[in-house]
Amino acid sequence: MGTKKKYFLFAGIIITILLFASGAVILVKKKHDSVAFSIDGQNYSKTYYNSLISQAGKHSIAPATAKMQVIAIAKEQHIATKLGITINDTQIFAGARLRFAIAQNATLSEYEKLVGWDTAYADKLKFIRLGGSEGFIFFYPFDQLFIKPPFNELAPPVGFGDGTKIAALKNYAMTQAKDDRDQLIAKKINDAQLINKLSKDTQLVYTNSANDSYQFRDVNPGPTVKGQLYGSTLPSYVLEQIATLNKIEGVTQIATQSTNFIDSMLSPGFTNPVDEAYYFVHVTTFQKPDNTIDAKTKSLLNNLKVSINV
Repeated sequence: MGTKKKYFLFAGIIITILLFASGAVILVKKKHDSVAFSIDGQNYSKTYYNSLISQAGKHSIAPATAKMQVIAIAKEQHIATKLGITINDTQIFAGARLRFAIAQNATLSEYEKLVGWDTAYADKLKFIRLGGSEGFIFFYPFDQLFIKPPFNELAPPVGFGDGTKIAALKNYAMTQAKDDRDQLIAKKINDAQLINKLSKDTQLVYTNSANDSYQFRDVNPGPTVKGQLYGSTLPSYVLEQIATLNKIEGVTQIATQSTNFIDSMLSPGFTNPVDEAYYFVHVTTFQKPDNTIDAKTKSLLNNLKVSINV
C-alpha cells in the first residue's frame, strides 16, 4: 500500500474516532441536560419537572418554592417505598382537597396529585407514630318515613307515617345489612365496592341526606374525659362497637345508630337533627404506636443518593 494511501486510511480512522467520540459526548450531555434530578438512580425528566413547576404556579407557588417542594416529595416517595407505605387514589384526592379548593368530581393535575400524596403520607406517618384504627363504617338508614325534615325543607316522601311501609323499610335495611356483612366477611365484595353500592341505593338514605357510609382513620386519642375518649374523630357509639373487636381486625355485629330527637334541634344550623339506621364497622387495621418511625424516615432520607441539575 502506498504511503499516500496509508496516510488517508489513518486520517480516515482518526476522523471517524473523533466523530464517534464527539457524538457520544453530545448524547451524554443531551441525556444529562434532559434530567432535572435523580434519586437513588431514578431519573426525573425536565419535561416532568417543568410541568409540575408550571402547575404549581397556578396555585400561586413561586418556582423556587415549588422546586424544593417537588424534590422533597419525590424523596419522601422513595422513603415510603422503602418503608412499605402505600397511599391510594382516594387518600391522594382527600389530601389534595385539604390543600386546595377542588370540586368533588374534579380531575387532579399531576402537581395536585403530588401534594395530595404528600398530605396523605404525613397523615399516615402520624397514624403509625401514635397508633389507632382504620377501616370503614357502613350505614343502612330507615328513618325517612317517620321523621319530618326540619323547616319543611322537603315534602315528606310517599308512605310517610305508614306503619306497614315503615316496617318494610326497616326490614329491607336489616336484610341488606346482614347480606352485605356476610358478603364482606366471605370476601365476595370489598369495602370500596360496598361503599359504591350503598351510595346508589335510593332506599338507604336518611331523612335529610344521602347515605354517609365512609372510610375512617382514627388516631389514638388522649385521656378519658367524662366517659368520652378525648380527641377521637369517631362518635362514642362507633368506638364502643370497635372496642368489641378487642384489637383484632374484623367486622363488628350489626347495631342501631340512633340520636336523641328533641324539638330544639329543629333550629337554624341543624340540617340532620336525627339519624336512625342499622350499621356495622369493618376495622382493617389496628396500628400499634411506633415511636421509632421518625428516626427511620430521617435515616432513610440521609442515605438517599440525590443529584439535582436544576
